[in-house]
Amino acid sequence: GISIPLDDGQLLAVNPETGELIGAPIQPPLEPGKSISWATPVLMSDGQTLLAANSDKQLLRVATGGQFSKINEVTTVHQVSGQLASLGETILVPTAGEQSSLVEVYSGVDLTRQNTVSIQGRLIWGLYRVNDIAIGCSSIEGLIAINAAGERAWTRAIPEFVPVGEPLVLDDLMYVSNANGVMFQIKIQSGEIVGTLDVGE
Repeated sequence: GISIPLDDGQLLAVNPETGELIGAPIQPPLEPGKSISWATPVLMSDGQTLLAANSDKQLLRVATGGQFSKINEVTTVHQVSGQLASLGETILVPTAGEQSSLVEVYSGVDLTRQNTVSIQGRLIWGLYRVNDIAIGCSSIEGLIAINAAGERAWTRAIPEFVPVGEPLVLDDLMYVSNANGVMFQIKIQSGEIVGTLDVGE
């Protein structure tokens, strides 16, 4: 099924072939005048479990096999701010701290929090899964890679770098476009820039 977050805070699943709902929508409790937004859910490696997080600090495991039902949930330390990424059984949840961004690291099996990666500045892009790491971009630090152990793998500062779109992957290289029209060719495992191409704005 396809998971669809709605403006009223509901998260529902739809059969793409029939358009029918799968199970009952998940509806967090809403106070008057309060709205809830969802980050784009990610599917776990088993193909049956969905991970979803919303602006009310809820992180949920949801069963999608035949029915659409919440398995369990936890509360994130900070408000979710960015795209979730799954690396095997590890879930990376970008959140907004008081002075900087954070990536809270959870087990996709039982949602226990395993680690927190601190990031200077705001996370302005990502996270995106690229092979066996997740990539994001900080307004201060530049490109940041986090591995399946929930640890920073590398950091690559690039002057005036504002990435746009999703990274393209070819073998051990990724291609990331900058807002100024320059595409960077980067080694995934090290962050080394091996080439650039001006493709225009």
